[in-house]
Amino acid sequence: MREVQRHSRQPVRLLRGVVAAVLRGAAWKIPALGLGVVVGLGLLLGPRPADFPGTAAGLASPSASDAVMTRSLEIRGLHAELMNEEKPTGGTQIARWTIWRLCWDPAPGARDYLVTTVSVEGAGRPQPVSATCHELAVANGTTRQSGTYAGRSAQLTYMEISTSVSVAARLPDGSVGPASPDIPLGQAYP
Repeated sequence: MREVQRHSRQPVRLLRGVVAAVLRGAAWKIPALGLGVVVGLGLLLGPRPADFPGTAAGLASPSASDAVMTRSLEIRGLHAELMNEEKPTGGTQIARWTIWRLCWDPAPGARDYLVTTVSVEGAGRPQPVSATCHELAVANGTTRQSGTYAGRSAQLTYMEISTSVSVAARLPDGSVGPASPDIPLGQAYP
């Protein structure tokens, strides 16, 4: 049985984005404010304009064709959902688990996509994915009654605050487009 859930709690996304940037050791931008927050060696160094030299946007001056290519490789249409599944174990127990699925629109010309998971332990290696969806199990357990998921909420909360995923498109020549925003694991998005 598969049940799709669309509810979403609105956590503080600004903090999660900064935490993900710290773990990646990368620059993180706040586009609405026109700022880039420079992060390195796990330390928050301070807000700088997004085009300030040394920030991600200021490392090189891209040509107009590079800008068009970058825009075409941007990951768009991100959406995530939670799906509950159950399976009788043969006795009085029912195995239950929750799958988190992140999907996106195809990027024109992309060979595949690189999915990067960032947790409290740091950024993982980008994993190549050929499809436009990626699934992870985020909660599991057993129950005696169908539809009863004791402990699921705590498991999802832990995943949400400790882990996020981003996606980038990769072309046949190996060049990689910009990474999507970090999407918290274990919650519906947007």
